[in-house]
Amino acid sequence: MTGEIRLSLTAKSIPRLIQPFVSCKICKKKATCCFATSGAGFVLFCEPCFETFNVLYKREIRQREEEDTILKDEV
Repeated sequence: MTGEIRLSLTAKSIPRLIQPFVSCKICKKKATCCFATSGAGFVLFCEPCFETFNVLYKREIRQREEEDTILKDEV
């Protein structure tokens, strides 16, 4: 367990060969990146949707830190 809190998600690029066959979870356009979930799965995003999701994630983490309702190893 780590005591650090990550304030952003890290995306991995999807290989170009696979990109035409996968779609973004949010807008259904061509997915270009993904990140692994805790359940050993992947969530696919296009770049604009991932950036939006990442900003919302950061805001939620900061808000929960300020309210002292977050566990250090939760993220």
